[in-house]
Amino acid sequence: MIILINPVDEFPAAILGYPMATALEVEKRRSHLHSWGITSLWAVGPKNLGGFPVLGLGYVGVVVLVPWQGKSCALKIRRLDSNHQSLIPEMQHLQKANQSGIGPRLLKGSADFLLMEYVAGRSLLSWLQDHQGAFQHKARQAVVKNILTQAFALDQVGLDRGDMGCLTQDVIVDDRQRPVLLDFSGASLNRRPQNLTSALQGLFWGSILAEYVAPDFPQGSQTILRPHLRRYKQQPTELNFQAIMAALLSG
Repeated sequence: MIILINPVDEFPAAILGYPMATALEVEKRRSHLHSWGITSLWAVGPKNLGGFPVLGLGYVGVVVLVPWQGKSCALKIRRLDSNHQSLIPEMQHLQKANQSGIGPRLLKGSADFLLMEYVAGRSLLSWLQDHQGAFQHKARQAVVKNILTQAFALDQVGLDRGDMGCLTQDVIVDDRQRPVLLDFSGASLNRRPQNLTSALQGLFWGSILAEYVAPDFPQGSQTILRPHLRRYKQQPTELNFQAIMAALLSG
């Protein structure tokens, strides 16, 4: 059963100020959300926090589902024990990604909160596990190609997302079979982007995903792709990206 908590004054302190906040801090955050027009909170999600279901719990924040302007939205709440003193950098990086059509659409942002489009779907790992069999071959290939194309696009705008080698939970495949990259908390514009090379390693060689992805791309071995990756690292151009994709899809 999904429970709607309303009004904002009844939002659990354990969620608003996880893991432990003063009454003053909780009240400050409640007031902030009220100023954004967020007055209700859905108690729903696969994670459990103090007996309260949430969409996600990471190193930086807690993510919950809220109604806002007639839509269901994802609200990220900064953890008080996070080494991120503000969500503003993450907001800026998500804005940068959004300019390339990547990531959930940012709606509002501040030091303590990010309000984003809610992407309904399955985690990449769960989606792959549920889409096995030869008749799903083209669908699996299309999702992987889309992820790699997004990784290349991020490389082109100079945004290194970070953790692209571990996409089991940080990619949601929506009901139109479009993969959406989540969580830009580890992103940076100040280091050399390695999104494509990291994504290839995670998808084909370096994680549990390879068990489901590699069979659809028999040319995706390190031996075959290594020279292409070497050229791409030296010159991350469209031409070198397409050479990687052509090598993957040959045979």
